[in-house]
Amino acid sequence: METPFRAYLNEVRWRALYFALAAATSFYVSFTYRNTFLVGLALPLVQDQQRLIATSVSEIFSAHIFTCVNLSVLFCFPLAAHHTYSFLSNAWRASERSEFKGFLLMNTLTFVFSLYVTHYFTIPLIWDFFSNFQVNSPGLGLKIQNEVKVHSYVTWVTTTLFISANLALLPLWILTVVRDLSSTTVLRGLRKYFFTVSMVLGTMLSTPDVITQLTITLWLIASYECSLLYAINKGV
Repeated sequence: METPFRAYLNEVRWRALYFALAAATSFYVSFTYRNTFLVGLALPLVQDQQRLIATSVSEIFSAHIFTCVNLSVLFCFPLAAHHTYSFLSNAWRASERSEFKGFLLMNTLTFVFSLYVTHYFTIPLIWDFFSNFQVNSPGLGLKIQNEVKVHSYVTWVTTTLFISANLALLPLWILTVVRDLSSTTVLRGLRKYFFTVSMVLGTMLSTPDVITQLTITLWLIASYECSLLYAINKGV
């Protein structure tokens, strides 16, 4: 007869195997359509008719691998959430299952929306800001043009996307931590401190462009306020 510990261990083993197969499949699909995904990441450059360069033989290949790995992580997130819920929900009450589903839905929607805003709004703004420092002065005989390395650009874009998305999730995780400590009074009391931290993070994690700084700051503040409203509606 199989012991409970061994049964749980076998379940974890099989779920890990399913996740590994899904990750390998998503990596294969991403690599198959690698050029399409790379063009999507290079949207600001495509709009400005810019180009990317490679200064080593393997740089383009490594950029594709880096992009596909990050896409695999992104595509496998719903599966990871499903396996986590399926494994843990057996020991939960019905109210806890419902609460976790709501929390997971809010996290997913916030994460996806943050990726969309960052990719189509924040990153083009940052690119335009740095592009303004290019020099094209035939009268002075000087021309300075951005020639961005493909791996450097892909790393910058993916890092910006994941940082922005996880910062947007910060208020939801704060809500999860404090909900067992006190009521929404805690969130109201921490509001002014979070606003200050948001302004500091908006300055540190963006370019010197004021628009980009305000965008990150306002997005963090809006996320925090949405978390507070959610807590009030749920009676936390």
